Amino acid sequence: LIPSDDAWKSLLDEKTITDNKRRAEKKYEQLATDELQYLRKRAKTDLMFLVYSVLGYNKLTPKLHGNFCTWLMKTQDQHYRLGLLPRGHFKTTIGTVGDSIQSALPAVEGSNPTSPRDLGPNIRILLAHESHEGATRFNYEITNHFVANPRLMGLFPECVPTPRLQRMNKLELELPRDEHWAEPTFDTFGVGARSQGRHYDLIKLDDIFGDKARDSRAEREATILWFDNIQAFLVSLATGHIDIFGTRY
Repeated sequence: LIPSDDAWKSLLDEKTITDNKRRAEKKYEQLATDELQYLRKRAKTDLMFLVYSVLGYNKLTPKLHGNFCTWLMKTQDQHYRLGLLPRGHFKTTIGTVGDSIQSALPAVEGSNPTSPRDLGPNIRILLAHESHEGATRFNYEITNHFVANPRLMGLFPECVPTPRLQRMNKLELELPRDEHWAEPTFDTFGVGARSQGRHYDLIKLDDIFGDKARDSRAEREATILWFDNIQAFLVSLATGHIDIFGTRY
């Protein structure tokens, strides 16, 4: 379901975010420095640990989803990746939400992420779907973790955004960062949208070929044409990455 305006208003309430951050930091204040650093490093380097133990998606299985996470981690240096899973198998949860969050986490000592995942919150990620509304669902879920998930907020308090300081709305999420870009940390597009001068380090295309493209030749051709020009959305062809996730029937 598409989150309502009231749901977004509640999620982006500054007082609630501040209270959540305070409780999250208290949750981890008893940990020794080396323990905290270990958990931060593991969240940045172990995708299954991040999505299962930190983000709380506890329906994932070690065999199927663990292998999918392992593949995503092993292929992080690939500029183009294609992942297909049947509906209901958490491809969006892992490949779009989880991997995007991990990509935006700051590099910690010993993590040695590959480009562009070494940029931390300075990374610019595009979340794209068949419809722009569909892409906003990805943004809502990612935003919810950064402002309401005590485990993620406690491990990475420096990544918790503030509505008065960072861009936070249904279309985009900007994390605290030390570089200024026209693009937020997470941006959203629907198929057919133009970049309007914006460019990205990492592009996530999730279910961009939907019912309309399947049933209409004009829609299908428009989708293919848009996809053929997607590389123009990258900051750099040499360092940019494009992930394509789809439903396998």
